[in-house]
Amino acid sequence: MTGTYRSLLRLTWAVIVTSAILATAPRAVWGSPLQEQTARQDAQMSAMTSVADQDAQDREQEQRDREQEARDREPEQRDREQEARDRTQEQIDREHGLYEQAEEQIDSGKLQSAIEKLNTIISEHGAHAEGALYWKAYTENRLGQRSDALEALQTLRRTFPQSRWLDDAKALEVEVRQSSGQSVSPDAEGNEDLKLIAINSLLGSDPEAALPMLEKFLNGPQPLNLKERALFVLSQSGSTKAHEIVAHIASGSRNPELQMKALRDLGLFGGKESRATLEEIYKSSHEMEVKRAILQSFMVGGEEQRLLEVAKSE
Repeated sequence: MTGTYRSLLRLTWAVIVTSAILATAPRAVWGSPLQEQTARQDAQMSAMTSVADQDAQDREQEQRDREQEARDREPEQRDREQEARDRTQEQIDREHGLYEQAEEQIDSGKLQSAIEKLNTIISEHGAHAEGALYWKAYTENRLGQRSDALEALQTLRRTFPQSRWLDDAKALEVEVRQSSGQSVSPDAEGNEDLKLIAINSLLGSDPEAALPMLEKFLNGPQPLNLKERALFVLSQSGSTKAHEIVAHIASGSRNPELQMKALRDLGLFGGKESRATLEEIYKSSHEMEVKRAILQSFMVGGEEQRLLEVAKSE
């Protein structure tokens, strides 16, 4: 029963009782009709005041009861919130553990088991879902499951369009497509990093087509770090044309900003022909920095005889 309903019932009952008392009281008690009317109004007012006072007390008690109920619920609410935080943390810890186990299994060659754990992480849409999709595609590619790998990469792009894994995913997609026999044109890649990856992959299958692309890449407006990566690939190639490109850059006649990198790469990865090229550059150069870089390459390569000959010429 609500407070308003109780108040109305109490007021109605007071009016009824007052009216009954007044109706049954001897008329002589009241005196004149005016006195009788006044007395009746006073009695009704007193009854209504009593009802109002009781209503106020009831409301105050109800308010106290509500406040006490709220205080009683606070510990329960805190317990529920803590339980929710604990469940969330348990989920995060569990997912992190699965992610680390999957990475370890990929490293140890347990690829199928790793995919099962990665699928669990992906299905739960947790914090590691983006990385799990990438590593799933990587693992499926290693297993030769090219179509599954491409599907995982597509899911990553569609589900997480702002993911930090997208650049790695694009590079992996180039590798997967080329591994599956699909033709990937470097010129079709808008991203310079992906273009370099495509050219490097092409170098293994079609060097005659890839070498001019790498040379153009080195002479273009691409960032220095990408050019250094392209130069690194060229310096490891056994192609005569590749050696000529690196030698020109090492001489400083084609790309001075890459000259030091080319000198180091010739010394580290080149054979006798490369070291002979370094000796020629040393004799023709008048820059102390170039000479110092070549001497260092000789020392790293164990070229004591060349060092001796160079020392005699100075």
